[in-house]
Amino acid sequence: MDTAQTSHRAHAGSVKVGILPAVGNGLYHFQRNGQLSRFRQHFLWYRDWFERAYYFSYRDDDPPGSFIVPVPKPPGISDFLYALTLPFRSAAFRSCDVFRVTSLLGAIPALVGSYLFHKPFVVSYGVDYELVSRIHGRGRREKRFRWLRRLVLPKAACVLVPSPKQAQVLRWKHPTANIKHHYNWVDTERFVPKSHGGKQRVLYVGRFTVEKNLIRLARACEAVGAEFVTCGMGPVRPFPVTERGVIDWLDLPAVYQSADVFGIISLAEGHCKAWAEAMACGLPCLVSDRIDGGLGHVVPAEDQTAIERGLQKLLLDRELAGALSRKSRQFASVHYDETRLMQEEVTLMRSLCE
Repeated sequence: MDTAQTSHRAHAGSVKVGILPAVGNGLYHFQRNGQLSRFRQHFLWYRDWFERAYYFSYRDDDPPGSFIVPVPKPPGISDFLYALTLPFRSAAFRSCDVFRVTSLLGAIPALVGSYLFHKPFVVSYGVDYELVSRIHGRGRREKRFRWLRRLVLPKAACVLVPSPKQAQVLRWKHPTANIKHHYNWVDTERFVPKSHGGKQRVLYVGRFTVEKNLIRLARACEAVGAEFVTCGMGPVRPFPVTERGVIDWLDLPAVYQSADVFGIISLAEGHCKAWAEAMACGLPCLVSDRIDGGLGHVVPAEDQTAIERGLQKLLLDRELAGALSRKSRQFASVHYDETRLMQEEVTLMRSLCE
């Protein structure tokens, strides 16, 4: 803990923060996806800056840990009803001074608490939920997300948006909302470059879903004779790939360091955490024209030929790849630094209690 954290911790008083995940989620989901260590590192900042941090889980089988106080959903109640009635059911909820909502899907109890108990909340808006629903052909779900966005964003004390373009779009749609561009953080001391030699290896880290456009990326790897390595899980299969499965976040730096190129050619994406981590590790990145917030060789997301040519260029043109590698690391060090971004976040949260 640095001096700034210690100073603010000493003046934390009795301020309490509540962490609200997406409806149905809990710490278990971070553990299943290999992201529990990252979650812990993120919210240790809240433990250090607040008297207490509650985590309102929808599961009773979350992994134990002293870094946060879990408040699991009681048995015999649906996730939605729990979300809607949480402010009335939980004394811990009512004792909180401010809420940190991790996604739009977690904002239902915060919205109720804001209207009835005047509790401020900050919500992350990391992806265009309506566009993703449209890609999946879920029209009713798209309408629900549109309705929820229109309710939540103007009521939030602040909306943290990691994608610069998405932040601009939301400001246009919600001129009265407090939209703040705030990148996803990276531990740039853990995720660092390492020379490994060319192995013609292309890496993808994340979920295997339709909007990630993995079939095209796999075909491009096959066309240029590169090994396609994936880390993650999801329903999209099959494609020619070396599957590493879910990798714990603490072990991911070595995975990035073993690759030559990182590929993220999504049809819809917020500011991808894996892309930011790959940049911090100095990987040249092949990225689609549908995403922003970082550096990479940009290709049209639905142009198979352009994707193949772009990938081949990064694998064969070592001068281009080396220059992009150095620029990516420098960009990540400046824009994704954990200490700066998390100090901004917790300072914002505490300011809402003053």
